[in-house]
Amino acid sequence: MQYAPFFEISTELQCILDGAGRLLRVNPAWSAFTGLSAREAEGRDFTGFVPEAAGRAGLQSLLPLPGDGSVHALSLPFRSAGGDARWVSWQFTAVPDGEVYAAGCLLPAGEPGAEADLPDGERLRALLDNSPDLISRYDRNLKYTFVNKTIRQIRGLPAEAFLGKDFSELAFFRSLVSPAGTAQYLADIRRVFDTGETVTGYITFLYSGQGGADQHLQYLLFPEFAAGSRTVACVSGISRDVTASRQAEQERHQAYQLLNSIIEGAGEGIVAVDSDKNVLAVNAVARREFREVFNKEIAVGENVLHTVAYIPDAVVQLGSLWDRALTGDSFQVVQKAEASRQGERYFESLFFPILHSGDRYLGAASIARDITERKRQAAKIRELLTEQVVLNQQLEDRNRALAARECELAAVNDELLRQQQELHELVQALENRNFELDQLIYKTSHDIRSPLTSILGILQVMQLETEAARRDQYLGYIENRVHTLDRFLRSMLSYAKAARTDMVPEPIRLDALLAGCLEELRFVNGFDQVRVSVRVRNGEVPFHSDPFRLGIILSNLISNAIKYRKPNDPESYLNITADLAPDCIRITLADNGIGIRPEYLGKVFNMFFRATEKAEGSGLGLYIVKQTVEKLKGTILVRSTYGTGTDMEITLPNLKR
Repeated sequence: MQYAPFFEISTELQCILDGAGRLLRVNPAWSAFTGLSAREAEGRDFTGFVPEAAGRAGLQSLLPLPGDGSVHALSLPFRSAGGDARWVSWQFTAVPDGEVYAAGCLLPAGEPGAEADLPDGERLRALLDNSPDLISRYDRNLKYTFVNKTIRQIRGLPAEAFLGKDFSELAFFRSLVSPAGTAQYLADIRRVFDTGETVTGYITFLYSGQGGADQHLQYLLFPEFAAGSRTVACVSGISRDVTASRQAEQERHQAYQLLNSIIEGAGEGIVAVDSDKNVLAVNAVARREFREVFNKEIAVGENVLHTVAYIPDAVVQLGSLWDRALTGDSFQVVQKAEASRQGERYFESLFFPILHSGDRYLGAASIARDITERKRQAAKIRELLTEQVVLNQQLEDRNRALAARECELAAVNDELLRQQQELHELVQALENRNFELDQLIYKTSHDIRSPLTSILGILQVMQLETEAARRDQYLGYIENRVHTLDRFLRSMLSYAKAARTDMVPEPIRLDALLAGCLEELRFVNGFDQVRVSVRVRNGEVPFHSDPFRLGIILSNLISNAIKYRKPNDPESYLNITADLAPDCIRITLADNGIGIRPEYLGKVFNMFFRATEKAEGSGLGLYIVKQTVEKLKGTILVRSTYGTGTDMEITLPNLKR
């Protein structure tokens, strides 16, 4: 097959057909144009890519070709990967084994030109001339007999500048190609003439000397035999620019050297093997470790298991580890070297596969770190830890004994603290009671003596008065002072009962209790001037508390709302709301009375405190309320806006037994 040597690297559409026109093989240029890989194209009918019936008929009329080496030219529309058709000038060559070699050159867009009507020889020359590759032909004197259009355009010279001259006679070759490169190229042409073999090689054009970048070409030289003989009539050459691939190869080589220097300089032992466990790479640390452990040398190309062949256990162990890595597993193990001349050695090794093309394993690698010293240190640490455990146990026993003593002391101390706290609370309570008693005695004596003094004074004036009307007026004054004294004594009595009487929780009907309190207060001055409303929510819920103390609380608060109403306000009101729940009761008393000044809100529950000069009470009412609420384990909140009114909110627990 005359043109087969440049089949793979040619930029023309090239393929090989069987006698029936089915595809046997296609080159990369053909695959790129049709969008089909070599495997996908295999077995397809060549005529299936020709969209026009006339073209298919013309092609079928050629097949099968006689195997006499004849060449047939035909221009056909040919379907591309995008689905559109391009005109391609095809050259079909019949070979003795029954196959057909086809080479196609894309024609300019549109209908085929006059080249389609050329004779076979001229047709072949046209195909070669229009090829994007650099194609040339030499006679036995190494003189050019043909250069294609690509070479002429690149060099900017007509064909006459090449024909009849050899490679070394051209000025631009002498200036751009080194003497050694020129000699090698000419020697390769002679070799093809002498042996009839195809020769490949590289040639470099030194543009760097002219301020540019060097260009690297890969060439293929193949013989063309005289008709009916094995004598080489001429040599054809096809060249392709491989500068980019050579640059990429150099970069890969540099990267490999860099990687190799990194591996060589690594502090861990690194070994890489192929799928047969032959060493691909090994660094200095790994070589030293093999010598020290196995007393053997390991080198690239050797089988890694042969190094330890004299230790059967090592062969089995290492073999299983490499097999595991070669099947795609990445893992880490700690290995113990029994055969070490320096005693036991330990290595922490990471094994992992080396991938290629995503899923194909080229081999595996291992990175080993000597952890012998770390193991020895760990053993010493374990010994120390064992000793420490014993000491800790002894210390723990002593600590437990001390802890037991501390618990005893803590219990005694807690009891003393509890008793001290109780004593402190008792002393504080006694101090509070003594203070309250002092206040009570002083206030009581004052509040009892003051009305009595007033009464005595009025009586002395009455003795001097002769008019009966004036005497009745003085008697009214005396009655008023007696009522004041009576109210004070009643407050003192309520305080004494609230403080000293035992608490006896009972079921309470709140609506009935409130009705009783209001009935008791109905004769209080101003009661009829206040509109009182009572609302009890969830009254069916059972509620238990001390009715006597709850009555004291409600009576005092209702009394205060009446006393401190706004004078002459026909809209005075007191709204009493009670919300019963299973665990507590919340009672709110809201009025629109004179209210309390902000600075007095924090003092209203103090003993004998009066928030206004107009107060006629003893100053014990809210104090008794506060004490009684706390006795019932409840809370009381006061909210007031001076001049607008006051809200009292009491929350008491359900003292259900």
